[in-house]
Amino acid sequence: MLHLDPLPDGTPAVTVHRLVQAVARARAENNGTALAAAARFTTRLAAIYPAGAHFNLASWPFCAQLTPHVLAQYQRGTGPKSDSAQSAELLERVGLYFLGRAAYLGADILFRAVIAMRESTLGP
Repeated sequence: MLHLDPLPDGTPAVTVHRLVQAVARARAENNGTALAAAARFTTRLAAIYPAGAHFNLASWPFCAQLTPHVLAQYQRGTGPKSDSAQSAELLERVGLYFLGRAAYLGADILFRAVIAMRESTLGP
């Protein structure tokens, strides 16, 4: 159910079975800690997601491991408020990674979300 699975650079990491994740998510929602946990998770992702990945091919394997987590949180709407500068920056980094990988549709969707987030904070 829990597997030690270090990242390519040797950083310790674990893989948690999806059923364990679902139970933990349900418990967090029931006891009111889900939003705080999601915010901490987004903060950590923003701290480690490579900036400039579209230029740095060596960072692509690491981005490939982190991107599904960013997208899952974005799609679930469980991250910090949509007007969060940190959320916008993180989605922009993923969009740039997609752009570098020539995944233009994915990049376009994320860039539009980033623009919407920033416009809600800064205005048009």
